[in-house]
Order: sequence, then C-alpha cells, then structure tokens
Amino acid sequence: MFARIARNEIGITIDSTNRRFIGQYVGRFKTEQNWQDLSTCYAVFSDAQIPAINHEHFSGHCFIKAKEDIPAKTRAMYTSFLNLFFTQMYFNLTN
Repeated sequence: MFARIARNEIGITIDSTNRRFIGQYVGRFKTEQNWQDLSTCYAVFSDAQIPAINHEHFSGHCFIKAKEDIPAKTRAMYTSFLNLFFTQMYFNLTN
C-alpha cells in the first residue's frame, strides 16, 4: 500500500519494506457519530530528485528539510510527526 500511494500521489518509487515507525496520533472529532481517527506515520527514503505531485490529491505542498522549516500553519498531527522525525528519528534513519 505504501508503494502504491507514493507512486500515485507524489510520483516516486519507494522500498516500502525499509520503513521506520515515527508515531501515531489519535484525533477525536465532535460529530454526530463522535468518531476518532488513528493516523500512523512512517518514514521512508526515495532516490527521487523531484516528486511529481498529483494535484488532484493535494492543494499545495512544501519541502521541509529541518525542524525550523515547519510552517507555522501546519496542523498539530503533522507538526508532531515532523518534530518526532527531526528530533528523535532522523539520526537513526541516516545511520
């Protein structure tokens, strides 16, 4: 599934068997169903130089190469995952 999503949504090829778990985030929503969402984040590497963004799936994108690059308007779940990646996981992924 990871490889298909990477190919279809951002136009890159990844080795989905070589992934690192970053974290999980539970979002609770106040709706008539009172449902919750469990989002799981993994980091994978690709040798793609320039991704081919599928604009039917995304309204915008940016490249974040350091913790300081995280845009201020980034939602809590994504900020949490990116902070975990840059502060705890990045060293383990590159070694």
